[in-house]
Parts: sequence; C-alpha cells; structure tokens
Amino acid sequence: MNKKWFIFSIILLFVLSCVMLFDTKISMSKNVTNKAYKAYASGINSGKIEYDDSSRYSLYDVNNDGVNELIAIYNDYKMIVWTYKNGRIKRLFTHEDTVISGFSFQKKNKYIWTFGEGDGAAYTKYAVKRKKLIMKVNYYTYWEGEKIHAAMYGRSHKSKKISIKKFKSIEKKFKKFPKVMPVSIERNALIRILEKGSCEKVLKKYLKLLVKKKYRYRIDKNGVIKNQARFAISDLNADGIPELLIDPDGSIAGNNNLYYTYQDGKLIKLDLSEVDYPVWGELLVSAERKSYCFFRGGMGFNDDSGEPVMPYTYLEYVIEGNKIINKHSFSAYHYENRDIWKCYMDDEECSYEDVYKKAVDTFSDAVVFFDNTKANRMVNGLYC
Repeated sequence: MNKKWFIFSIILLFVLSCVMLFDTKISMSKNVTNKAYKAYASGINSGKIEYDDSSRYSLYDVNNDGVNELIAIYNDYKMIVWTYKNGRIKRLFTHEDTVISGFSFQKKNKYIWTFGEGDGAAYTKYAVKRKKLIMKVNYYTYWEGEKIHAAMYGRSHKSKKISIKKFKSIEKKFKKFPKVMPVSIERNALIRILEKGSCEKVLKKYLKLLVKKKYRYRIDKNGVIKNQARFAISDLNADGIPELLIDPDGSIAGNNNLYYTYQDGKLIKLDLSEVDYPVWGELLVSAERKSYCFFRGGMGFNDDSGEPVMPYTYLEYVIEGNKIINKHSFSAYHYENRDIWKCYMDDEECSYEDVYKKAVDTFSDAVVFFDNTKANRMVNGLYC
C-alpha cells in the first residue's frame, strides 16, 4: 500500500472515530437530560421539590456536567438548585440573598452573579465552592433625595462609594455573561413540560417571532409606552408542548391576538375565528379536560328583590388541528343571601355539583402574560 494512502487512512479512521464518539456523547447527554427532567417533574409531584405560586423556575447546566439543573427561586430571596446524578435528584446548593431577579455565569460557571432591583440595582459576584456560594463583591446603587449614588463592598461588608461610571462599567461587563431569568409558570404546565422533555426547538421558533419589532414592548425616553405588546407561553391542551400567545395591544380580548403551536416539526398559526372573549377576564387551563377557558367573575348586581347576585362565566376552548374552537360555555348566578346557585351549560340549566362545579373546578392554572421585553423573553431558559 502506498505510504501516503496508509497515513491518510489512519487519519480518516481517527476523524471518523472522533465524530462517532462526539455523536455518542451528545446522544447520551440528551438521554440523561430527559431522565433528569422526568425526575424533576416527579420531585415536584411528590413534594420533594417545593412549588408555590410565588416561585420562579429555570433550567441551566450549573456544574458543567452536560445535564441541566432545575433552579427554583422562592419569594424572590431564596434560591435552591437541584441536580440529577446516578438516577436521583439532590440539592446542589441553597442560597438566600436580597432580591434575585436572575443570575449570570462567568468563566465556565466558576462564578455566579446575581442581580436584582429593590431601592436600586444590585450585582453580586459569588464563587462556587463546596456546594456553597461565597460572596466576593457586591455593587449597588441607592438614592439620596433625588440623586442616585453607587457603592460596593467585599466579604467584610465595609461599604465604599464608587462612581456611577464605574458602576455602569460593571453593569456593561455583566451583560456579556450568559444569563438565566427564572420565570413564573403554573405547576401542572411545568410538570407536563418537564415530563415531555426539552422543548428547545419550539421555544427557538417562538423567539424568532417575539423579537420582531412589531411585537416588542417599547417605552420611549420620556417613559411613554409606545407598544404594550405582551406574550404568554402555556400548554393550552396539556399535550406537553407549550403554545405561544401574542397580545400586541395589552388586551387578551383584542381581535388582533395571535396564537401559535408546534406540530410535526412546524410552527402553526392557530385560527381564532371562533374565539370571542368578553372585554376583561383571564385565561385558565384544565389539564384534566385538555382545554382552556376564558373566565370572568362579576360584576355583581342586585335582582328585582334587592338580593345581591354574583355572575360567573367560563368559555371553554380546545385546539383541533390548526383551529381553536368553542367547546362549551358554563355560567352561574350566585344568590348570596340564600347561598343559591343557578347554573347553565351551553345555555341549558344544569346541576351545580354534578355538572357546573365538576367542570369549572378543573380550570386551575392561570395563563401568565409578560411584557415582551428582552428580559422576559429569556423565558426560553426554562426549557433548554
């Protein structure tokens, strides 16, 4: 065999081996990640991982092992990071701080920066050592009268004034680091999405829409809102794939709203021709019924006898193909003095306990809308 061909063959075999090894590592990493997500979902279901309405969540590979950790922020002050190893979930570390809006990572996660806003802005740098965060330095701003000042302190907590220019240079540097913004998401939707696995492709498609100028929330230099655009990401039909809801003008009842889903590898714009929400209310999801509803309670009134009456309305919708259709309507009138309920399903009178309450009690997950800002768009960090 020609010597050159022999050397070329050896190099080719080496390159192919490296490619196969790389593909194997990626496949193994995805497999472990999906197992981790299911373990996190199980932990939330069992109560091992605490969930409450004030908590916010994100997923990020904190310890550089190729598998995302589940990061939970409670009451804006307490952070618990859960990891997955050897088929089990355990706490990587727990940390309590001033207001934690989000955090960034520096030098391959050797340092974690938290940032938050209270009376001013604050950026705190921590070193990750032995499952603990060791505070290195804190930069913050504060007000004295109508003037803003900046300061810093180290581990001794002895404050030292710095210039606003210095603070802004720290802020500019911080913005270059990879960021994670934990967000609020209803419990059942979080569990379903974790059980389904990563929705990275879905969220990337959604983000391409959200960054378009016409859908972005904008305020001019005088503080005047120029575009009230909002968005929500919620699993409306409990199939484990979240839908994207775009509200361009700050009203869920607007006829220019846009809903998208992801089917067979494609982004699908849903037909809303049968969707008719009254002027004000909220959207709720039922995992049990695989549907969502528009809900409104009130306004109360007095009947002819003067008795106070409180009305309730639930308009139920389901996704069928590329269309959202009105499945059922439930309404009720609560006569408060006598504690009597008059209930209707699809305009036909029905039982309060057996029909009305049985249905509407399943609508428990609120669809949360966010102003379409850059920070809020980082909701994609929750799924990938």
